[in-house]
Amino acid sequence: NNEWHNNIEYPDLYLQYGNQETEMFKKEAEELKMKYEKSNSFCELDTFNGGHDYDFWNQGFKEKITELLNRK
Repeated sequence: NNEWHNNIEYPDLYLQYGNQETEMFKKEAEELKMKYEKSNSFCELDTFNGGHDYDFWNQGFKEKITELLNRK
């Protein structure tokens, strides 16, 4: 079920994608960010220079997890 509710605060979302991804993927990410904003939920959306690159994503994931864990 893909129902979206504006009166629910969703868990924080950290999303990263390459600027060379397909337009469909970029559009989905932007739509998801707009839904998060409408529900007053936190969404951090970043892009990197490249396409669908798992090595880059894995590095970005490690960096973000380290940053979040160090905040505590």
